[in-house]
Amino acid sequence: MTQGRTLKELEENLKDAYLLMAMDDVPEEHQEKEIAIGCL
Repeated sequence: MTQGRTLKELEENLKDAYLLMAMDDVPEEHQEKEIAIGCL
């Protein structure tokens, strides 16, 4: 769970939370992941 005062802050917090969860089991040659967050 995360929150932010602005949509931009929320997006950054979501990216950080995702990286904390996803990076633990990523092979060394793939240590970077990127996500896109958009609104409809």
